[in-house]
Amino acid sequence: MVRNKPIILVLLLICSFTSGLSQTLNLQFIPSDKHQFELLINKPFQSDIFEHSTFSGTYDLLFNIPISKKLNLVGDLPFIYTDYEAKFRIDGFNYNYNFDKSGLGNIFIGLQLKPEELKNRMSFVTVGLNLPTANEDAAFSGIFYNYYKFEKYLSKTLGLYFNYAYHKIRNQGFYYGLEFGPNILVPTGDSRANTEILVHYGLSLGVQSKKIILNAELTGIGIVTASTDNFSDRLVNMLSFGSQWDGNFIIPKIFYKIYLKEELSDMIDGVLGIGVAVNISD
Repeated sequence: MVRNKPIILVLLLICSFTSGLSQTLNLQFIPSDKHQFELLINKPFQSDIFEHSTFSGTYDLLFNIPISKKLNLVGDLPFIYTDYEAKFRIDGFNYNYNFDKSGLGNIFIGLQLKPEELKNRMSFVTVGLNLPTANEDAAFSGIFYNYYKFEKYLSKTLGLYFNYAYHKIRNQGFYYGLEFGPNILVPTGDSRANTEILVHYGLSLGVQSKKIILNAELTGIGIVTASTDNFSDRLVNMLSFGSQWDGNFIIPKIFYKIYLKEELSDMIDGVLGIGVAVNISD
């Protein structure tokens, strides 16, 4: 088990001055005229209740492939590995529960359209499907590790994904980006769940000096069809801090994410994200 959070924070600080990435931490790929592939790992750190194994987390293989000057093919092959021990104390008695499952999430396939591309800014639209490929036993745990991609971890569910993004891009100095859009979750097979409508939203801020970039992202999910008395109960927000290095070919990034909703932060102290992207020219 890895429990020493100060060590993780030191690693993040070191990486802040040694690595960076001119992409995003959790938001959609910024379209490129290069073939882009990325391996992204989200590793949870447990609260006092849950103790996760070293390799528990989500593992995503993402790609972004240009089809034409204004159109890119995007995809995500998610895998979830969960191995944890939960410890509870009820009515004076201690209880332990062990869970060890792994399997696929819902595979995503989509298209990115770039209606506008100027020197220092870009807007693009992403539409796609999350196919109902998730392992029924394993996938649900991925929600706690990567809630912003909620739709990837629900079994027997077809997801319709829509996203609009706008990014102000600079080679050096301050830059920002934002994205938002609806997610529609449609039950499949013998699922008795209802169709749900969600919205996702994200804001990215960064500073770049030569090839080193420091990032912060606020992301969130709002459940439109939830039945709640308070509007805030519909929202789950996350805050991420990280660093990237624009290495043109090999592009690493590292970040740490915390949940701002108490129900999730009580179970997960935070999530360490590590990604390595590769850009391949035609």
